[in-house]
Amino acid sequence: TVGDMTPYQWFNVVSSLGYVLFTATTSTVTMLVPAIIFLRPVSANLYARCTSWVFACWWTSCLFITERLNGVKVRVTGDALPLNAPLLIMSNHKCNLDWMFLWSSAIRT
Repeated sequence: TVGDMTPYQWFNVVSSLGYVLFTATTSTVTMLVPAIIFLRPVSANLYARCTSWVFACWWTSCLFITERLNGVKVRVTGDALPLNAPLLIMSNHKCNLDWMFLWSSAIRT
């Protein structure tokens, strides 16, 4: 619970949130705004690939911070998924946290 957290755990939580907010803001200003200005008029496909790459790098770094700094453990269980077949994976909650753990398990598979 929140009342049982040590100062070190509070530091991890605050620094993680600070990291997410700071990097989201700076990556938007330094990478995505120039992409909108320079890439979007030239090629919508190139713009989409560039923004997808920036988002994937940022989301992966957020996963790293969550798992390593805060000690979150992800355990993937369930049926084996077919490798060469289309899949539809759905989370059962309307929450971004579910997507973060789905992304984390996707990186591991």
